[in-house]
Amino acid sequence: MFDEYFQATQAATIAAMAEAEQLNQSDGVDQRGGKKYLEVKHRISVFRRHFGTTMGIETKILDIDEQLVRVQATIRDQASMLVGSGIAEERRGSNNVNKTSALENCETSAIGRALASMGMHGGEYASANELDTAHRNGAAIASVAAVSASPAQATPGTDWAGYLADKTDEIVHFERASQLHGFIQDENEMLQKLRVEQPALADKLVICWTQKSEELSR
Repeated sequence: MFDEYFQATQAATIAAMAEAEQLNQSDGVDQRGGKKYLEVKHRISVFRRHFGTTMGIETKILDIDEQLVRVQATIRDQASMLVGSGIAEERRGSNNVNKTSALENCETSAIGRALASMGMHGGEYASANELDTAHRNGAAIASVAAVSASPAQATPGTDWAGYLADKTDEIVHFERASQLHGFIQDENEMLQKLRVEQPALADKLVICWTQKSEELSR
């Protein structure tokens, strides 16, 4: 039984690697030196086509503060055996993406490295600073990030720590997904200002929102 499973997994891995390489040639993003890079969203699609639900991708925040974020991504099979791993670090404000969405970008980079460790590198091992939130409730994270990315006027003197505590408590007590989506609409302006003045606190709110979304989707 184990031999059959191993052979099937090995065959799926080889096929996924081949498809990723083929997609890299047709859909890869041009890089310096004439090389190409296949975005993580495409590699996730390849991964799911070949492995379905027999393997899963998990991410974990290792560090997060006002200067940087560090995320680890792991890929495990149904027996919880580790088959792929990647760690990424992003500095806030280091580029346009990281000015507003360093956490999301870092998570995507970590997933890309984990897939690359399985052979689905698609040309280059490094991330292209993509902002692809296809992982887990990607649309949910994107909703918060999109709101935060809009221009906003700073409001000196706002108690953002208190705001975070109040809104976190509010999110924790939500019982329906519709409440989460209503929260984004109701707090639109404040979320924009929070991202401008306190990006680290904004990330914490994103994490809380996403965790609640996952809880309600189970």
